[in-house]
Amino acid sequence: MAFHNINHIDLSKVVIEDPVRDDNGGWPTCQVTYNGMPLKVRVPVGLVTGFQVQEQLFHTDGSGHTEVIPGASLTCIIGFNGCDPYGKERCVAESSVGGIYNFVLWLQEHVVSYCVENGVKIFGRNRSEGVVRESMTCFHVDVMKKDNGEWVPSGKGRPSIRPKIAYSEMERHGDVRMARTDDPASSAFPVISPNVGSKEFYMTPRLLLIQNNRTHIVWKVGYVSDD
Repeated sequence: MAFHNINHIDLSKVVIEDPVRDDNGGWPTCQVTYNGMPLKVRVPVGLVTGFQVQEQLFHTDGSGHTEVIPGASLTCIIGFNGCDPYGKERCVAESSVGGIYNFVLWLQEHVVSYCVENGVKIFGRNRSEGVVRESMTCFHVDVMKKDNGEWVPSGKGRPSIRPKIAYSEMERHGDVRMARTDDPASSAFPVISPNVGSKEFYMTPRLLLIQNNRTHIVWKVGYVSDD
């Protein structure tokens, strides 16, 4: 399957398909396609800036052996250094980071338009642009502060997207290792240490329509070498 360099994508060929519900009764999703195929965008090496690991990923049996729970996944951090920390304004710098960030920003606006034009099909009724924007999430903002009892972006962080990737997939590529710490103050669990930026990834978006008419742009990442 073709992977697309962000600088060569014709935005007029990016299409949000009609929502479908999977056989397991999950939330409806809309696939994002390019020329009729799932859109897969190459992620420049180094744009994956880290991974988040939860302690719940680990299981210790009666003999004290620790292993990763089958089916566990890591949170991949694709960070946009140098871009608007609020995830609102376009990046004017001509760079691979700015190109990916601006595409995500464009896709967000495309999703808003799609939801406004297809409100009855998606939500069962028409919804205004303001309501759609308020109910949609795409970027994760790193640094937050409390303002009048609410957590809001501080403007000191960077925007990012945080898709999941299967631990087994990374392990198969030799991109993770298990390590223990001798520091008693640290977690008793082992640590997964990914090799950041050692392989080329791709990311593919889809639109997830969830409870209370909220809308998320969610991302999947994978290895270019697998396709």
